[in-house]
Amino acid sequence: NLSLVDYIKRRENLSDSKEDILKAVKILADIVGLKIPDSPDWDPEAYKRAESRAQILEEANQYFIYCLNNDSGADKVRYYLKDRGYSLDEISEMELGYYSKDKVYKYLQDKGFTESQIKDLNFDRIGSSYKLSIPYRSGGSLKGFNFRVIGEPPAGSPKYLNSLKDGDKKEGFFNLSGLKGDKDLIIVEGELDSLSAKVRGIDNIVSLGGSSVNDKQIQTALRLGAKSFTICLDREPDKDLLPLEDPNNPVNKVNRVIEVILVNRVNNIFIAELPDLGGDKTDPDSFIRDKGVESFKEVIRGAISYYEFILYKKILPKYKLIREERQLRAKEIKDLKEEVVETGLRISDPTDRDRFKKIFTDLPEIKELGILEESLSEVIDSLSFKRDKERQDRELRDLLIEAKGLQDKGEPDKALELLNKKVNEVKLQDKATEFNKILVTTNEGEVKERIQNKPDRLISGYSINGEEILLPSGALSIFTAPTSHCKTALLLNLALNIAERYPDKKIYFFSYEEDRDSILFRALNIYLGRDI
Repeated sequence: NLSLVDYIKRRENLSDSKEDILKAVKILADIVGLKIPDSPDWDPEAYKRAESRAQILEEANQYFIYCLNNDSGADKVRYYLKDRGYSLDEISEMELGYYSKDKVYKYLQDKGFTESQIKDLNFDRIGSSYKLSIPYRSGGSLKGFNFRVIGEPPAGSPKYLNSLKDGDKKEGFFNLSGLKGDKDLIIVEGELDSLSAKVRGIDNIVSLGGSSVNDKQIQTALRLGAKSFTICLDREPDKDLLPLEDPNNPVNKVNRVIEVILVNRVNNIFIAELPDLGGDKTDPDSFIRDKGVESFKEVIRGAISYYEFILYKKILPKYKLIREERQLRAKEIKDLKEEVVETGLRISDPTDRDRFKKIFTDLPEIKELGILEESLSEVIDSLSFKRDKERQDRELRDLLIEAKGLQDKGEPDKALELLNKKVNEVKLQDKATEFNKILVTTNEGEVKERIQNKPDRLISGYSINGEEILLPSGALSIFTAPTSHCKTALLLNLALNIAERYPDKKIYFFSYEEDRDSILFRALNIYLGRDI
């Protein structure tokens, strides 16, 4: 048996030095979302305050849970949760509680916490109508609470208020922890949606924790193991009818999440759409309650790729409306092509890009416009190469500025180390499009075409016992023998034989032993048949 620290040391090939032990601890801390002091000038007082805050938050959470089960004032909250279909076990696993400001203040004071510690919880901002407490856990630690009003909120007020400190919500998704299984992170809207789904057996499900998503949330999710993202937001039929240009249209809400994930260089993004069950909206919680967990899992399994979503939900509908009235005009066709090319450019995986182009060009209405997959590929590849070049130029400029800054500080060694470390990455930027082609899956037609166009074997001019020695195309032919057994002479004769027989071909001769003129004279001697 090993301690976790020792396990990480072994896994990462770390030594028993102080630095390596700290590195192992940091890896573990990152997994559960804890910050450890990682520099000599860390503030021990700030660290103690953070530790103290974590303790008081957990104490408050346990008290809220106790009050929900035992306080007579919590009847309305208990009825609300029962009405949503939650069992007592599910409520317990979700850590839901009952909030009463005066009671929790007195409880925490009795527990020995100071007035400033209690004030730091930000409960003062929570009105008396907000009775249901929902712990806001992210990255393995409790950041604060969301409080929900039971019934209708006061005029002009939201259904939820939170006690989080500024920035806590931006650090990570609500309900985020280390990912399990296939590492697909399911993103829903409501906190109760993700909590209830989790306790009912849905792994890796989080909520936005707000109206949208930010870079930090995506980066934290990637650090905790996310390999792909499935977006499953609420179904609101009335909003589906809004014009596409309206920011409240659900398509735009989903697209904003897609944009943030793409910026963080993640290409595995999927969209799962809940069916309309009637009423104002369908959310994961109500869907699972009505149709069951397996039905929700099937919705997730049936998710479409983000580029299909953009094509079918964002690009094509606007042109479909026009086509219902009349034929597309030249400028509209141009706009359509530009939107499709722009989407294709953002697909980094070449197999996904090919699939996107095929889906688009196979549509009957697109075939009518005469847009072919081959021409679309040429445009996308050309523009992609141009963008790679532009990215390379930006990154080179940034690298040189950073290196110059180190040089100006009198740290030329660090400047050189930085350049040495990063320059190869910059050099490869404009090769991304070219390298992506290597990953494209070969199809049967391409194999047939290559075989049909494969050059014939070459006649060497040599024979053994009357049988011609042929040089196969697409292969290396190796001649090997000890020193002074005429390998060079043989190859020179071979080169001259092929040059005479195939005057349209170019022959290159390389030598590591003799210089250019020596090879030239030897070749002339052979060609002329006399020593010059």
